[in-house]
Amino acid sequence: MDPSKKKKSSWIRQLASFTRGQRLKLGASLLFAVVGVVGGIVPFFAAYKLIALSIANTLAISEVEYWALIALLGVTVQAIGYLASTSTSHSVAYHTLENLRNAACKHLAACSLGDVQSAPSGALKKIIIDDIEQMELPIAHVIPEFTSNVLLLILCFAIVCSIDIRLALSMLIAPALSIVPLSLLFKNFERDYAAYWTASERVNSTLVEYIDGIEVIKTFNQADSSYARFRNDISEFEKLTLAWYRSARVPMNAMFAILPTLLLGVVPVGCILVASGSIDVAQMALACMLSIGVIGPLTKITQYTNMFKEIEKVMDSVSKLLEMKPLPEVSSPAIITSHNVSFKNVRFSYSNEEVLHRISLEVPEGTSCALVGPSGSGKSTMAKLIARFWDAGSGAIRIGETDVRDIPLDQLAGLVSFVTQDNFLFDRTIFENVRLGREGATDAEVERALAAAHCEELADKLANGFETLSGEAGGALSGGERQRISIARAYLKDAPILVLDEATAFIDPESEELIQQALSELARGKTLIVIAHRISTVRNFDKIVVMDSGNIVAEGTHTDLLGSSELYRRMWEAHISNRNHEARKDQRNV
Repeated sequence: MDPSKKKKSSWIRQLASFTRGQRLKLGASLLFAVVGVVGGIVPFFAAYKLIALSIANTLAISEVEYWALIALLGVTVQAIGYLASTSTSHSVAYHTLENLRNAACKHLAACSLGDVQSAPSGALKKIIIDDIEQMELPIAHVIPEFTSNVLLLILCFAIVCSIDIRLALSMLIAPALSIVPLSLLFKNFERDYAAYWTASERVNSTLVEYIDGIEVIKTFNQADSSYARFRNDISEFEKLTLAWYRSARVPMNAMFAILPTLLLGVVPVGCILVASGSIDVAQMALACMLSIGVIGPLTKITQYTNMFKEIEKVMDSVSKLLEMKPLPEVSSPAIITSHNVSFKNVRFSYSNEEVLHRISLEVPEGTSCALVGPSGSGKSTMAKLIARFWDAGSGAIRIGETDVRDIPLDQLAGLVSFVTQDNFLFDRTIFENVRLGREGATDAEVERALAAAHCEELADKLANGFETLSGEAGGALSGGERQRISIARAYLKDAPILVLDEATAFIDPESEELIQQALSELARGKTLIVIAHRISTVRNFDKIVVMDSGNIVAEGTHTDLLGSSELYRRMWEAHISNRNHEARKDQRNV
């Protein structure tokens, strides 16, 4: 099979799959389009009858009124059919866009976090928001308009064929001549359209990156250089588009000049047939009217090529997103015997670079374990492997006696609470952000979670208390406030295993004691694993694991490690020195 045909049929089938639940509406839209086309032919037939009666000298006022009414009825049916068809097709289009976006987001949620994060966020935003949005117009209009225009051409040609096949063939002269410029126009269309699409994607991605990074750009005075990149991408896009237009304008203008000239073939052939007695003048007039009537539809059909290519390109982008490999998942719930967490000879790599080397670790149920070490030592990677943001390359991570890969993702999410150093909040109220921890939680339960995380003063500090919007990504709150709200969310979830990834990274010294109290309350009775930014916050943990370059180099209590681990001792001394420096600075500021 021709690969291009296979590709075309593939995206058509895939697009059709997203119209699931809308097939009845889709059929109704096509039916309304057919009704509208039939109605559109009626005025031509009415005009033909009036001409025939006039030539026969039998035209009366009553006949004029009758056929005028018939023509008006036909126009009305055409308008109603078109309106009903486009209204229905727009409904299909919006539901299809909804299905596409839901499928894309659901698939991303099922994929490895590593795969999702490796894809540029600008590209993902463009596919889910911009690209899919572009499909609304083609889907909403191609269904009724392309169908009705093609049907109108066929119907008009069939009517002229019933008059005289030679007259019908004369209608094809202009379209046949337009094939020459049309073939020139589409000679490099696939290549040029692909280049246009790629350039458009680059401009969009650069723009998203520029807007997302505007704070950094302004902070480091890089506005000129960063904007220069965007300006260059726009300039390249302009050059490519103009070059494409220049190469296409001659054949395109030639094609659109030739297509409307159907009468150049119909009139002389019709006159010859009238002169020979093969047809009468009224029939020739009907053929001329129909030839004029199909010029618009014929021109529109050639313009739909762009729309089809647009749909194909979008479906190609969506397909690539949907082809991202999801994490394999079992369907049957796992039997969890305990909430111990263990690593057995775990290896893990980023882009073929191994970052964890045969890690083995036991964290008994109900105990606390801290992971400490230099930046890049593998602490956060270990934490994310527990929540199965990725799968280990080899070895096993178990909860109780069960490998996390044998636990359904929904069940695993219920077992593990994960509070990251980023503390992402949605642009909803503080109440709503905390309630994400457990859907259906009452206001009283949310308030208890906020109190446990020592967030009470936020209610007095913020204008609308806990009903205050957190802002995009929690931007309306400070880093410490975002962290405490994230802790409240984890408290409300109440999962038996709690993983904190640098959860106290941005807490000021004044808030540290409150946060430690909140964490103590949150961790009570749970298996607690903490990636520690400040060693002072974990010195009383049951176990502290020291990591370096993807290896566990020491483990034990705080006291044990001070005597047995040089790396840990240096980290502790650096921490104490930093705290003393901060204390002296505070005293000078008093």
